[in-house]
Amino acid sequence: MIKTRNTSRRQVNIQIPNIPEILIFCKCDYQTTYQKLEAHIHKDCFEMVYFFNGCQDYWVEGNEYHCRSGELFLTKPNELHSSGESLEQKSGLYYIIFHLTENTNAFLGLDDKDLFTLKQVLFGMDTRKVQGSARFKQLLEQVVNVYEQKDLFYNNRIKGLYIEIFYEMIQLIKRQNEQKPKEKAILKSIAYIQEHILENITVEQLAELEYLSYTQFILLFKEATGFSPHDFIVREKIEVAKDMLRYTKLPITQVAVALNFSSSQYFATVFKRYVGLSASEYRNK
Repeated sequence: MIKTRNTSRRQVNIQIPNIPEILIFCKCDYQTTYQKLEAHIHKDCFEMVYFFNGCQDYWVEGNEYHCRSGELFLTKPNELHSSGESLEQKSGLYYIIFHLTENTNAFLGLDDKDLFTLKQVLFGMDTRKVQGSARFKQLLEQVVNVYEQKDLFYNNRIKGLYIEIFYEMIQLIKRQNEQKPKEKAILKSIAYIQEHILENITVEQLAELEYLSYTQFILLFKEATGFSPHDFIVREKIEVAKDMLRYTKLPITQVAVALNFSSSQYFATVFKRYVGLSASEYRNK
């Protein structure tokens, strides 16, 4: 295990020689914004990132994704990815880089049927972002705890935890993929909102993307989420604004501009309405 500590980042790297499928397991705490993640690939390897705090923008194969706390983000083997023009934000995350191709015939001791299922789900997933679970986070935490304690059988216990992590990840992906068509449409709209949160998103635009009428879309969206599309968009913008206030030094007026609010005064009014504090009070609390 390698522990790295400096003023900007605390990092724990775990590499176990007798578990070669997992090239690296890492827990990383960015104490401040960090340098950009330059474009790179992982040859024949997936990368899974799970955020337990903060947020981050990624670019994969020319597409931008906004990731938030509680979400998993996956890149497939040999895909070019980076943080684009964004610095790595103040955040907390785990990432796992693991070797898996469609020709892989051995992985963590899984039998042929389970390995086939693993590859089928990971190579066939239609989204990179997956909502995590308390169980998934707990398993990641346990890997670090078991390794640091180095108690009896810790290597095999960690291997067992890795299998549990992949099992839970497959269940989360399958659960998301198996949503009813209408629910999947709303999940697609939510993903679009989150990935384009810095833009001016309209309800008409979302309805067109789902080939639904304006009225149908509003009714379906509210049924699925409990919020109107407009209210949901504003809430998402406020959540991102909270992260920007907490983890960056951007002036409040620039936060309002970055999130496409019509004016800083309107941003101030909306922020206070949803959070109960002014933006400056929230930043200084």
